[in-house]
Amino acid sequence: MGKTSSNRSRVGVATRQSSDTMAVGDGDVAEAVRVIRDNACSWSSVKDVLQRVPLSRRALETRFVKAVGRTPHAEVERVRLERAKHLLLVTDLPVYEVARRTGFRYQEYLSVAFRRYAGMAPTQFRKNARVVS
Repeated sequence: MGKTSSNRSRVGVATRQSSDTMAVGDGDVAEAVRVIRDNACSWSSVKDVLQRVPLSRRALETRFVKAVGRTPHAEVERVRLERAKHLLLVTDLPVYEVARRTGFRYQEYLSVAFRRYAGMAPTQFRKNARVVS
């Protein structure tokens, strides 16, 4: 049986990884969080979320910020950067390949976003993590 809008308004839980679990009380927002976490690295914008969640962009953004504390776009970027961190830690992939696999069009875009998010370049993050290990 398919989801109805009344089911979406109930409490929802979006789960991806044990360290990345979030309870969301708004069913549509919970679905948006799930869609973002499942697809953030394979598409490029919030428009893709809107194709799967029955809300206007304005309604999604307002409800998302209220429930999650950041915009859908910020969540897409956060998910991509967390996955980039993971790939930097567990693989020897070059940074351009990490960028490609996490939805950044260019290595430079990843580097700028990563510096803003983690306070250092991706290569420095990898180097620091390996020194600690």
